[in-house]
Amino acid sequence: MLSSWQQRALLLLVAIASVALVASPAIGANGLNPPPPSNVTCTATGGGTICRAAFTTTFSFPKEFKCGSGSSAFYVNEAGTTDRQVVFVYDAAGNLTERVTRVTSLTGAFTNATTGRSLSESGHFTITHEFLTPGDLSTDQTTFDGLFAVVLVPGTGIVLQDAGTIVYAPDGDVLKEGGHHQYQESDLAQICAALA
Repeated sequence: MLSSWQQRALLLLVAIASVALVASPAIGANGLNPPPPSNVTCTATGGGTICRAAFTTTFSFPKEFKCGSGSSAFYVNEAGTTDRQVVFVYDAAGNLTERVTRVTSLTGAFTNATTGRSLSESGHFTITHEFLTPGDLSTDQTTFDGLFAVVLVPGTGIVLQDAGTIVYAPDGDVLKEGGHHQYQESDLAQICAALA
């Protein structure tokens, strides 16, 4: 079962896919497996093909997590935007070997769904998908690296920080983890208190 952090990461990736991967292949990118989205620019290299794109996405996660219990419990919604640069790397046979997404800016907010109280979040990180079998998306080993999310409350300090590196095997198991991962570890007491 995926943790809430993995689910959130997966939903962010789905947001990327909905913007980029649903489209038809770009001109000049025929024969690439899987085909890149239409909004990329592809360039042949000595060892294969590299395709690049830059875009902005929005995200919205109603009831992202729950704070408290009983009559004082409340849900927290999350919404915001990201600026992204995506690079698709294909080998000489035309198979995708790597997809790198650099989230250069994440700007959002966690909001108490009951009271409307909000806290701003920010982040900047890189998601690297290494396809252990080129062209086979089911062999995706994913690495998250950077500042996935931070929430700073003036006068209080950091109430949520998820930063460092996490590497997931294709089956979702964590292969490596380093850093401070409050979100990954569901350590939400501080942000819940700040939103109450």
